Amino acid sequence: MTNLIDQTVSAGLPALLVHCAMHSWWDTFKKGKPIPGNTLGKARANKRLLEQWQQDHPDSSLPAWGEFTGIASTKHGPKKPITLVPVADAPLQLNIPEGYTTEKTDLYNSHYVTPEVTPLLRGLQRKDDEVVMWEAPQGKGTVIGLTLGHNDDEWDDPVFRGLLKSAIDYLLEPQ
Repeated sequence: MTNLIDQTVSAGLPALLVHCAMHSWWDTFKKGKPIPGNTLGKARANKRLLEQWQQDHPDSSLPAWGEFTGIASTKHGPKKPITLVPVADAPLQLNIPEGYTTEKTDLYNSHYVTPEVTPLLRGLQRKDDEVVMWEAPQGKGTVIGLTLGHNDDEWDDPVFRGLLKSAIDYLLEPQ
């Protein structure tokens, strides 16, 4: 995890995080003990992981994955269609047909959102309204997160593939 974060923050390599990337390192923010030095104060780490990190890295805080991704998610709703709504003034072109709805998929919650996040796309499912695509500057680099992409039918969907293409094109543009 620290290598991936460092590649973006220090080396400026962009990161596109799709679906399961949201919970790849839950142990660094979901539950447990508060992380000393955590800027938001909401991340809680697995006790064993935190103790090992503090032993191996006494001069630095355990990086909370949710602070790197920009949005920390701890759960998702039922597999139901999601209506996608582009956010006005988004810095990249998403080309979503008005009123577009996905097949049945998961709408991830936002446990916490870092202040630097720029929402790009919202998802509406029943009464829930969550950011499903966003940009988060990280040091010299940029992260784009997308919580969609759980099912094969999503990856076959031209609208979903268009979101990925737009994100990649945007991340590869000189900043």
